[in-house]
Amino acid sequence: AAAAAEAEAEAPAAMPRMPAETGLDDVQVMGVWNFTLQSDTPLHWIRSGSLQKYHMKFCVRSHSPSTCGLVFHAEADGAGTDGVSFWIERRVGRDGQEGNRRYLLAGAALESKAIVTRAFPDEGGELSEDVEVLMQGYSGAIFLRDRKVQLSFRTKHDRGSLAFYNSTRSEVNNDVNFSGVRITAIRKGPLEVVGFLHRREKAIGGTQDSASGQSDSQHTPKRATSSVLRRSASESVLSRSPGIQIAKRTPHSRRDHWVPLAKNAHASERALLKDTLRPSKNCGGAKASCSDFIAIER
Repeated sequence: AAAAAEAEAEAPAAMPRMPAETGLDDVQVMGVWNFTLQSDTPLHWIRSGSLQKYHMKFCVRSHSPSTCGLVFHAEADGAGTDGVSFWIERRVGRDGQEGNRRYLLAGAALESKAIVTRAFPDEGGELSEDVEVLMQGYSGAIFLRDRKVQLSFRTKHDRGSLAFYNSTRSEVNNDVNFSGVRITAIRKGPLEVVGFLHRREKAIGGTQDSASGQSDSQHTPKRATSSVLRRSASESVLSRSPGIQIAKRTPHSRRDHWVPLAKNAHASERALLKDTLRPSKNCGGAKASCSDFIAIER
């Protein structure tokens, strides 16, 4: 029994296996980003595409008072109001009281209740703090103060883009620095372009396709088909020349039919019109073979 226990102790521990549908190729590490935001500047979007499952870690350095944070699960290059917002609020103490710091979570995409933590002591001045964000689709958690504080929540949609902001209302020392922003995401397929860039590229692509289609139609002759010939010979589309008259014999009488001829008619159309004037050897009546190609009004 002792030998068996010793052998079991020396045996290597089994490593946890990843799900069958996930491999190492699906893990993407992005970053590191470092940037400083002034107060009341536009959202700073992280060009990581739409993310669903990821872990993000960064360090934020600010002065007191300050208000700064991030928006996630939002549409890229938008106002950020459609996502979830997390921010840190630092306040200066008044009447001899010590300052405080709170963490808040809210937003239109938040399915669970908004979160406002209690006020933690804040000595003021410059402060650096590490923040971790863990998202797994609809559920997520934010870890603060060396993981002693955890904010758990649920969202209305399972993916979106990331942006940072600084909404500090202070006349001095109002810059906020975000450093070491690193994202480890589980995502299949290439990076997706979303938001304003996606709409702009789609619009540019549609304009180029339309222009190339017009260019091809101007330089490349269309293949002569029955529908094309009928359209090109109609009075509603193209202006016509005086036209030609085709005499059609019937067993009892002779009728003349007006066939409008386009001024810029294709060569194949002219050839067909010539065939209408030439008796057909294979058919019993003249010009019968042309009825399949040109609609003659009676």
